[in-house]
Amino acid sequence: MSKQSTVEEQSYEERIGKLEIKLKNPELPNSAIPKLQEQLADIADEYQDDGRLGAARYKIYELQALIFFYQKKDKDAYRFLDIAQDTYGSQYEYATNLQSQIIDDNPSIAPIDEFGHDSSYTPLRRAALFDGRLDRTGFLLGVFYSFIPLCAVILFYAIINFLIGASAIGAPTMMLNIFVFILSVACSLMAIITLLSVIVRRWHDMGRTGSYTLFSLIPYVNVIPFAFLFFCPGQKKANEYGHPRHTRSFIGVILGR
Repeated sequence: MSKQSTVEEQSYEERIGKLEIKLKNPELPNSAIPKLQEQLADIADEYQDDGRLGAARYKIYELQALIFFYQKKDKDAYRFLDIAQDTYGSQYEYATNLQSQIIDDNPSIAPIDEFGHDSSYTPLRRAALFDGRLDRTGFLLGVFYSFIPLCAVILFYAIINFLIGASAIGAPTMMLNIFVFILSVACSLMAIITLLSVIVRRWHDMGRTGSYTLFSLIPYVNVIPFAFLFFCPGQKKANEYGHPRHTRSFIGVILGR
């Protein structure tokens, strides 16, 4: 019997169990980690999206976190332990202990939000990020959020005009017009930066370079790239731009669920 057929006949529990024993061996040499990473990637490709396994898939994320920990990638390790606990359905001792050890070794580690960024990031800093990946739900949220400030300015100006007109005070003053103009320009720039950011990261999610964003700026032609951005799924495994981001549902994020 060939080695390949033997591997195929092994169950998920057997394969992940053997890999766990190797990775949690205190005498594990650093030279063995790349090979074990390949084995874990093979298991993830086969089982990560297998809903029949249910919460048992948490081990994939736990072991990936452990590999990141060995590689001194503390932020990625902490984030994958969060994903492992989400998949498991609750916190569990091994994950929380390892997270505590990560924070003790590196106090600068902050919890990770649903977009895969430090929660310490300000909204303006998040809007200007052009690295990493963004899935379709995150892309829709980014487009939605980018226009909120501009819409708020337009609504504010409309209300002020209505109130001034209703009170018969007269036309809006020049100072008010200048103020609204400056505010509109600032909000428009923020919207443009945010849109460019989410477009670039959405291309990254599909394994494409951010230069594809240029096609999104051409009138009429941009309908085609935007269709790709809205409807094409991202790559299920890690690529050169990072690991997949799984944003919660649009309604779930809006309602804070």
